[in-house]
Amino acid sequence: MKLKSSLLLLPILFWVGCEDKDAAADSSANLEIINILDAMDVQLAANECSDANETFQEFLNFGEPDVVATSVCSSYFELTDDEFERYWVFLDSNGDVTSAEFCDILSGISTTVRTGLENNCFIFTEGDDGDDDGDGDVTVESVSGTYNISSVTVHSGGDCSVDNGTSGVCFPDISVSQSACVETGAGTCWDENSNGIEGIEDEANCTGDNRWVNFGWNPWTNLFPAMSFTFSDDGTYTGKAFEDESGTWTLDGTTITMTDSEDEVRTGTVSGNTITTELIEPIISDADCAVMVFTK
Repeated sequence: MKLKSSLLLLPILFWVGCEDKDAAADSSANLEIINILDAMDVQLAANECSDANETFQEFLNFGEPDVVATSVCSSYFELTDDEFERYWVFLDSNGDVTSAEFCDILSGISTTVRTGLENNCFIFTEGDDGDDDGDGDVTVESVSGTYNISSVTVHSGGDCSVDNGTSGVCFPDISVSQSACVETGAGTCWDENSNGIEGIEDEANCTGDNRWVNFGWNPWTNLFPAMSFTFSDDGTYTGKAFEDESGTWTLDGTTITMTDSEDEVRTGTVSGNTITTELIEPIISDADCAVMVFTK
């Protein structure tokens, strides 16, 4: 079970009494969570599933709530666990984050989180949004493990701070407008080096390290190689970005620094069970910035 995959299985639970229930309704942090859910629901209503997932990351990175121990909430958390499990299983299976199925999963999470807030089953407090030491308990042991790429957002122009990120691309016409993208129902199978494989005409036979690319809309993860990193407790790592690599890693607060065998340095931010890093490469223009999220 992944960190934050269930509000029932949070690493630290501060059990508060029923007398604290009124604090939930007054928590401005809870209102921030509601705003995140509202933004998600607008995107889901427009079938913008991948964008809704990007918004959902704000919830996952918000911080750990206090959990209320009541019989009503105990039953509720069982349902919450199921919804979050669906989410992580879908991502682990490289499911299509633009699909109606993924929208349905995110909608289920939005509904269950709202139910928890309405029934005062958990309380987000000020400072949980990452502006303080909310991730101060990140340790070598908690970071260790294997992380697979789960989402990519590409910003044209090479500046990831600019609000022009796109969740995917229309192929083979190379357009970042999903609404204008024509779905053909066809596609092609690429090997791990992004070379087309002749003789494979359908997605069912595009297996192993190969990946299916639609002649239509694709989340960026379809076009990126199957990237992953494995961090060991002894400070070494192995990984596959655009090629196999290995090296050493250090942790300073929530910043992880990776130095490969050729002394090239990459940094990322650890939050819960994710590591977020940036890559500057020509992707759809001469210089683009890709925000890549890896999930354990």
